Amino acid sequence: MNQLIVFVISGLLLASCSNLKKLPKGEKLYTGAKIVFEDTIKNKKEVQSELKKLLRPIPNSKFLGMRIRLSLYNLGKPPKGKGLNHLLRNKWGEPPVLLSKARPDYTATVLNNYMWNHGFFKSSTTAEIIQNEKTGSVTYTVNAGHRYTIDTIGFPKDSTKLGQLISAQQKKTLFKKGKYFDLDDIKDERSRIDAALKNYGYFYFNPDYLLVQVDSTLDGKVNLFVKVKERTPRSAMVPYQIKNIYIYPNFYTTPDTLLLWKDRVSYPNYKLIDTSKIFKPLVFENLVTLRQDSIYSRSAHNVSLKRLVDLGAFKYIRANFERLR
Repeated sequence: MNQLIVFVISGLLLASCSNLKKLPKGEKLYTGAKIVFEDTIKNKKEVQSELKKLLRPIPNSKFLGMRIRLSLYNLGKPPKGKGLNHLLRNKWGEPPVLLSKARPDYTATVLNNYMWNHGFFKSSTTAEIIQNEKTGSVTYTVNAGHRYTIDTIGFPKDSTKLGQLISAQQKKTLFKKGKYFDLDDIKDERSRIDAALKNYGYFYFNPDYLLVQVDSTLDGKVNLFVKVKERTPRSAMVPYQIKNIYIYPNFYTTPDTLLLWKDRVSYPNYKLIDTSKIFKPLVFENLVTLRQDSIYSRSAHNVSLKRLVDLGAFKYIRANFERLR
C-alpha cells in the first residue's frame, strides 16, 4: 500500500514536470494575475480582495504548490468510453488554462467599473501581460484616486401622495452623510423604498421607476437626489384597493372552473368557493390578512401566503391579482 502511494505521488510529480511540455503548440500556461495599486487608499486589502474576485480566467488550481488536477488531466488520453481516461480527463483532472484565453483589456475595464461603482470616480486601470517561455500572467495596475463620500441627500419635495410617501422614507435611508459612495447602496435604497410603497397600495410600482441622481462635481464629495422617473406609467403612480377576495381551497384548472362561481358563499372579508366543503368557512378569517375594500399591502399579502402554507393543507398556493381599471 505504501509502495502504491509512493508510486502515485511520484507519478504526479513527473506529470507535474511535464505539464508545460504538453501545452498546445504556440500556447502558454496562464499562471494568474496580480493587482498593484499605484497610490495609497483606505481599506486597501478589502478593496483588493473584492477586485481579485473579478479576475478572469481562473488559473489551474494548486495543492502544496503543485497543479495536481492539471497533472491528472495530462496523465490521461482522450477518452473513448467511461474508463480511466474518462475519469482523468473529465472527473479528476482539469484542462490547462491558457494565456490566450485571458482578456486583459476587458478585465481591466471590469476592475475599473468596480472602482467607479464604489466611489473611485477618477480611477484608472491598465493591464500588462508578463510572458515567459512557457507561462504567462497579467499585472493590473490601479490608480484609485480619491474615494468620494456622500454630502447632501435630497428626497422629493412635491405635494403628491406618492412624493410625500417617498419623502417620508428619508428617515430610514441607507444614504448617510460622510459615507463612501456605493452603487449597491443605491440599488438597495430603491428596493427599500419600493417595498415601503407596496404597503400603501402601489402594486405596480417597482424600483426601476426610481432615479437617484449623482452630482459628483464637488471636490471629493457627491450629492444624491431621489426622484421618480418622468416616464413612469400612471398605473405605477396610483395606489390600488382590493375590491374582492376569492378563495378556492380546491382550485383546479378545467373548463368547468367558471361554473364554480354559482357555489360561492360571501363572508365579510372574502368570498369562498369550496365545493367539497373541506374547510370550515371561518378558518380563513384569521389566515387571510388582506382585506376587501382596503388598500393593498405587500406585508399583508406575504403574511397571508405564509399562514396558508403553514397550515400544511395545500399542495400549492398561488395568489393572482386582476386589475379592474
